[in-house]
Amino acid sequence: MEKTTLLLAFFACIGNYLAQGRLVVNDNCFLVISNDAKVVVENSATNAITVAGAGANIVSEGASNQLIWNVGTGTGTYTVPWTTLPVVQGGNSTKIPYSMNITTAGSSGGQFVLSTYETTTDVNSPYPSGVTTLASPALGGADASLYVIDRFWINDNSSYATKPAATLSFAYDDAANELGGTNTALEANLLAQRWNPTGSGSWELLLFGSTNSGTNITSGINVTSSDFWPIWTLVDLNFPLPVVLESQNASSSGCRTLITWTTNSQTNNDYFTINRSLNGQDWLEIGRVDGAGHTNEAMDYSFIDPYFGNEANQELYYRIGQVDFNGTPTYFPIMKIETDCEDFTVPHVYPNPFTNQLFINNIDVGEAQLFDASGRLVKKQSIDLANNALELELLAAGMYQLVVESHGAQFQFKLIKH
Repeated sequence: MEKTTLLLAFFACIGNYLAQGRLVVNDNCFLVISNDAKVVVENSATNAITVAGAGANIVSEGASNQLIWNVGTGTGTYTVPWTTLPVVQGGNSTKIPYSMNITTAGSSGGQFVLSTYETTTDVNSPYPSGVTTLASPALGGADASLYVIDRFWINDNSSYATKPAATLSFAYDDAANELGGTNTALEANLLAQRWNPTGSGSWELLLFGSTNSGTNITSGINVTSSDFWPIWTLVDLNFPLPVVLESQNASSSGCRTLITWTTNSQTNNDYFTINRSLNGQDWLEIGRVDGAGHTNEAMDYSFIDPYFGNEANQELYYRIGQVDFNGTPTYFPIMKIETDCEDFTVPHVYPNPFTNQLFINNIDVGEAQLFDASGRLVKKQSIDLANNALELELLAAGMYQLVVESHGAQFQFKLIKH
C-alpha cells in the first residue's frame, strides 16, 4: 500500500492518511504550505487527496510552496482544493480548486509540482521564474497587466519523459484583490493563457477554455502531451499576451520577392497584411492573407510580390501585420532585401510633375493604375507602345502613386499633379 509523505506538519483535521494511503482533509480545515515547504503525495490514485466533511483548504500562495503529486501513469480527474490565504493571515479564505483530468497517461515515474499564488500588485509581480514580460500586441507592445488576473498557476511536469495529455480547469477569486482593484479585465472575457518556455520564451498567442463568471471557474482547457507547459494565468480575450513569431523570411529571385512566415499559434487572428516600403518608414499594403482564427498548430504562409523597384538591385523593406477580429494590427519585425533582377527594362514615366497628361515609355504591354493620396484608385488603363498616354485633366492637384505592371513585374512611382 502506498503512503502519503508530508514534509509539513499539520494537525488533527487530517484524517487517517497513513492507514488509507490518502491525504484526507476534514471539516474545512486549512493546510497552509509556507516558507518554501513541500507536501509530497506518493499515491497516484485520483482520490489520494480526499475532501471530507465540510470541505478542505490547501494554501500555497507562493511559487515555491509546493504540492508534489506522484501521479505517474495515472489517469482520471485529479483535484487540488486550493484556497486563498485564511482570514487570520490577511486573506479572504476563498476556495479556488484546480482540476486536472488526465486523458492520456504520461510515462512512469512522473510527478506534478503544483503551486499557485496571488501577485502582490495589480501589475502582476513577482513573475514566476522564467517569465519575462506581460506585454500585449493588442496594446502596441505595452504592458497588459491590468487585463490579466492577479494570479499565476504552476503545474510543472518536467520530470516526465513523456507528459500526459489533460483537460484543466482553474478557479479564481473574483474579489478586488485579484480581479478588481485597478484591473480593467472583464470577468466574462477571461480565458487561460500559458507561457511557452522553449526557445526565447513567450506567452503563446492562444487562449483556452471558457469562463463561468457565476462559479468563477475557467474550464475546458485542453492540452496535449507535447505542449503541456507549466505556467498559466487568465487574461481578457481582447488583450492576449504576445507570441514570438516562429520564423519569417524575404528573398528576391527571378524579379520577384518571396515572403514566407510561420506561426506557432494564433488567437483571434482574422488576417495578415503584407506591407512594402522603399525607405523603411512609408508603408504600402500590397496584399492580404487569411489567418486561421484560433489554433495551436504551426502554420506556414507565403506571398509573392512582383515588384522589384525602379532599378536593378534596389533595397526594399517588408513587414507582416497580424490583424485580429477587432481590427487591431500587430506588426512583425521589418525585413530588408536587395532585389535580384538584372535583365529588365524600367518604364520611363514623364512628366513629373504633370498637368493633364502622363506618358509611360519602354513598356510593350502592361497596365497602369493611379492612386490618390488616400489610396483610392482613380485611373486604370491598359498600355502598350502605341497607347502609352493617360488623360488626367479631371484629376485634382496633389500627390499620386502610379503602379505599372508588365510581364509579371511591378513598378511604383510617386507623382505630383499641378
